[in-house]
Amino acid sequence: MVRQPKVKAERELDYPLSAQLNRVEGNVLLGVFVDNEGKALEVQILQSSGHEDLDDNAVSYAMGVPYEPGLIDGKPVEAWTKLLLRYKLTDVPFEENEWLRNVRNFQQKAEAAPDSVTRYHALRKLYAQYHGLSVYVDRHQQRDINPYIQMVVSDKIVDRWYPFWGEFPAAFAVFDDFWEKYPEIEFRDQVYDDLVDKLVEAKYQIQIKAIQSSRFARKSIRLSEMIDKRIAELTSPEIRSLSRF
Repeated sequence: MVRQPKVKAERELDYPLSAQLNRVEGNVLLGVFVDNEGKALEVQILQSSGHEDLDDNAVSYAMGVPYEPGLIDGKPVEAWTKLLLRYKLTDVPFEENEWLRNVRNFQQKAEAAPDSVTRYHALRKLYAQYHGLSVYVDRHQQRDINPYIQMVVSDKIVDRWYPFWGEFPAAFAVFDDFWEKYPEIEFRDQVYDDLVDKLVEAKYQIQIKAIQSSRFARKSIRLSEMIDKRIAELTSPEIRSLSRF
């Protein structure tokens, strides 16, 4: 009697952050060579998802998950098996209080993390929450979200962007906060690029609103100047060098 190796204990598939943010989905079919103790020795991509991030993540998953070894007449043997991994995004309607709970939860987990790996995963999930906020603000452009933002960023960020809170949705503030709080994070380059992009987009939206509202137009000058100042700080040679280590 012959039995192929199979996954012994499934673990949560770690959806690559870059793929989540870029709304990338796909399936990866793998060939996995498992030894007689249930350890993966080799992984081959039999069918690519078409996205390098998903393929690389799938290979790492297959190498790390435990297996039940293949059997021949009840005896463990080395053997190949196939593993299909599906990466599918789940769209959940944005709800402010739920977002706030999730953000605080991931912030606390990052602070209490016993090791760098646990902290990294908590910060990835936190960053995904920030992108969810950004998508919501892009669609709705409502400053009612600002009190929730103020509750999750540092006092320094609250003070830095004080004129925005009553006038314009400041989703970029969570990215600014993340940039300053977590300088050690492995995806710091992405945080930098996202922060600058969010600031540029906010200035554009401010200009659009200024055209539509004469009352807001007077206030938009100061808001735009604040964004210009922050972009200048971030794009200075000193700061740029810190983002590329």
